[in-house]
Amino acid sequence: MNFTTFLRKTSACLALLFILLPASARVVRIPSYYSYDYSSSDTPGITALYYESLMSLLADAADWEYDLMDLNGKAPIDAVYDGEVDLLYDVVRYDSSVGKDLYWGDAPSGTEYLMLVTKASNNKYNGTYLGNLNGAKIGYESRNYVMFKLLEAFLQTNKIQATPVPCDSNIDLRRQMDNDKIDLYVSTRTTPNPKEKIIYTFGHYPVYFLSSNREIISELNAARNKLYKGNPLYLENILVRASGMPSVDVANISTAERHYIQNRKTMKVMDDDFNYDGTNGQIRSEFWQHLTGITGLEFTFEKGSGSPSTYEEPCLYDAVITDKVRDTGIYYTYPYCSMGVRLLCAPGVNIRDVLLIDNPDYDTNRKLRLVLPPDMQKVLPYFSERFIPYETTVLSSASECLRYLSHGTYDVALINDFSLQQRFSINDYKKLRDQDIVVYKVPISIVAKCDHPDLITSILNKAFTQMPYDFYNSLQNEHRLYITREPSMEAVRYRIVNAVFIFFGIFILYNLLITIFHTRRYQKQIKVDQLTGLLSMTGFEQDAGKLIEHLPNDKFMLTELNVRDFSFINRLYGPGSGDRMLTCIARTLDKLYSQRKYCCMARGYADNFYIIQKVEFSVNDSLKDMAECQNILQEHLLSEEGFRVVVKCGNVIDFGTSDHPLNVKDMISKAGYARRSKQESMVENFSVFDNEIKKQREKEERIENSIAKALEENEFFIMLQPKMDLTGERCIGAEALVRWQTKENGVLTPDQFIPILEKNGYVAKVDFFVYRTVFNFIQQCLQEKIPMVPISLNISRLNHDSSTFTYDFNRLFKKYDISPRLVELEIDEHQAGGNEVVIKEMARALHEDGFVVCLDDFGTGDSSVNILSEIPVDVVKFDQRFLHYAEVSDNSRVILVSLIKMAHELNKYTICEGVETLEQVELLRSMKCDAAQGFYYARPMSLDNFKMYLMSHL
Repeated sequence: MNFTTFLRKTSACLALLFILLPASARVVRIPSYYSYDYSSSDTPGITALYYESLMSLLADAADWEYDLMDLNGKAPIDAVYDGEVDLLYDVVRYDSSVGKDLYWGDAPSGTEYLMLVTKASNNKYNGTYLGNLNGAKIGYESRNYVMFKLLEAFLQTNKIQATPVPCDSNIDLRRQMDNDKIDLYVSTRTTPNPKEKIIYTFGHYPVYFLSSNREIISELNAARNKLYKGNPLYLENILVRASGMPSVDVANISTAERHYIQNRKTMKVMDDDFNYDGTNGQIRSEFWQHLTGITGLEFTFEKGSGSPSTYEEPCLYDAVITDKVRDTGIYYTYPYCSMGVRLLCAPGVNIRDVLLIDNPDYDTNRKLRLVLPPDMQKVLPYFSERFIPYETTVLSSASECLRYLSHGTYDVALINDFSLQQRFSINDYKKLRDQDIVVYKVPISIVAKCDHPDLITSILNKAFTQMPYDFYNSLQNEHRLYITREPSMEAVRYRIVNAVFIFFGIFILYNLLITIFHTRRYQKQIKVDQLTGLLSMTGFEQDAGKLIEHLPNDKFMLTELNVRDFSFINRLYGPGSGDRMLTCIARTLDKLYSQRKYCCMARGYADNFYIIQKVEFSVNDSLKDMAECQNILQEHLLSEEGFRVVVKCGNVIDFGTSDHPLNVKDMISKAGYARRSKQESMVENFSVFDNEIKKQREKEERIENSIAKALEENEFFIMLQPKMDLTGERCIGAEALVRWQTKENGVLTPDQFIPILEKNGYVAKVDFFVYRTVFNFIQQCLQEKIPMVPISLNISRLNHDSSTFTYDFNRLFKKYDISPRLVELEIDEHQAGGNEVVIKEMARALHEDGFVVCLDDFGTGDSSVNILSEIPVDVVKFDQRFLHYAEVSDNSRVILVSLIKMAHELNKYTICEGVETLEQVELLRSMKCDAAQGFYYARPMSLDNFKMYLMSHL
């Protein structure tokens, strides 16, 4: 072979190798979310969460990877020109610092609202009298050209003679106002801090992406268009995730409301709770003064009688809004605070004797004897819907109520919870210590009893949105309202004696525990995991605790590593292969971390591994190091053992102090929760416990803790969403959807609580509540001669013993005089775990009993299309994702057409959910789909509204 031939063949091989190698994704450098000097004035935390979510979606759509760069105080524009970053976000289009040779994104990345902000204590300015702005000095960010032009236009339009004052930054604006250099400043914050208030919203402008690389902007625009076609509301959905609210109310006082304020400058407030000479009066005065500063209304106060029916008009007064009160047609505001009310039972009385919902067979000849202090009278309507009939006695104080209750003079008492916990002690009354106690959070609103009550309630509601969150309760905390104790001398002596006994008991117990601890510590060695040689969880908790104790003021990162689908690998290849995988992980971790000074590792249960280490440099460096460790583990498992697996990683970063050291178990729990938060994701395998995950964890815990009580208090209710025939557009059925009306979080949808119900075993109770409600509704409609259509019911989680479910279901159904053809049961193959045996047994049993059976979310589970021919279902429901993909992909459209045709050939009725546009309706019609369900036709509605809808759409 001559040299020319050799060179030609070598070049061909290299070219082929280049083609076969996977193309590496573009790496885009962007500023770190939490170190970026934002062009807007919004809270960096919320803005960072927003752009973190947005960039993640855009990077996936553009097939990018991106690095977060710390600017270290450098101006973002300078970083772009110097080539340190490739892409900026949240940039004003006409920022004066932006020069040439840069490229803007086509569409805005967000919207900034412009608001005038002043000190909360400054009552000179409010949104009602814009003329008061004459002569004011208004600060704005000098580099933000759009902000200046909109401010200038606002002043000219309203003929306001004010002086715009340029400032360097948002921090400079606040400093200038604190030093009285300016009177107000322009802000884009949608929620004021406790020392400020929003006066007026006068404009808004978009912000954009910016890059020095034209290709990056082109790819970004294409990715954005791709996301927009898949979900036109994707930006709003990201904002919901970042800020927890779909939009922010920044509405100004309307013209009608402004005229009302100008014509009625003073409103009377009737108050039956407080003495205005004391701390309570000061709190109330500060609250109403704050409202004056926002609205321009003045408020006077008068002692109320406790009976709003006797109040002279016009006036405002506090009230608890119940269903009965709503029916009277009064006007009331959103709740502006909540009152903690504690229900205490007398000796021999339990909660069931009191609550109406738990005691349907109460003695109608006997009334409950209820006692309360004067400040609790307003909450009585709230409890009238919960208690059996009662006779009310009002005593002079909470202590007097407790004294008579302990003697059995009354059955139950209502006491202010703060007052009970701080001013009095339940232990002062021995007979009440072990009695039933329940605490309610009762929302307090303001009722308007005057001319044009709609205007005054709207004005107050808008003022509430301009206050810091929970403003009224924060005033109580600031003034330390509930700290004065007034125990009797007998109670003091009793507590001193108890304290002495408790002290000696704790001292003896402490010495005993210390002795046992040291004895066991010296007798036993540190426990080690026998398979991997790493620490066991016991040894890990001990060593990690020592490490933290040795460095009490340092920051630590704790990581949980876990192999995705490890149990499946064990079943597929056998326990021996699983053990080899675990030992491979242990060897790799030992090589990477055993030489580090402040670090220890352990193997926990099954395939869980834990690492705790001191954060030596920066948090970003530690996270990058752990991400690299994760990749090395996956490479070693493939190269050494032949396992191509995904290693999931959850991290928590925290620091302690000498007074409040870190808790290892708490960190383990947080790291595990962070890892499990990405458990269902096939692409996200690295997570960090942050505020978003923390809020989700706390929310799930609150929901789980309140489910039992919610079931007792009938907080769940049913809504129906119609199903429409696509040929004649008539209603051919409906789906029953359960909702949860919570006191703290409003209405929750099933995806927010059903998974938690499935964990704690309450899902069956909610299911059968839905069934009872629907059966009763169908029977009622038939009795009223209203034509009925089948209503479909979901089975949240299939029981492997299908006979138990069908027996309980049929026993309930037979109590109602309705046909089984009016009931359709939806079986979700995905929630059954893809277990075809379970699905077949359940469907066959229900079908034999005469019920219509629907296979819900077909194609999204683990089963094959053969399930259609093997399971006796009448209806096949396609998930909305099929429809969304079919709109943008020819291949997806072919698949959906084929599935619909196959279902028809098997004599199945077809329906598609999530239909939102006319184009989607026409697409389904062209595919010969039988029916549709979605917002295009109707949103879920109440049972009464569905009756009306049904009579006009049959």
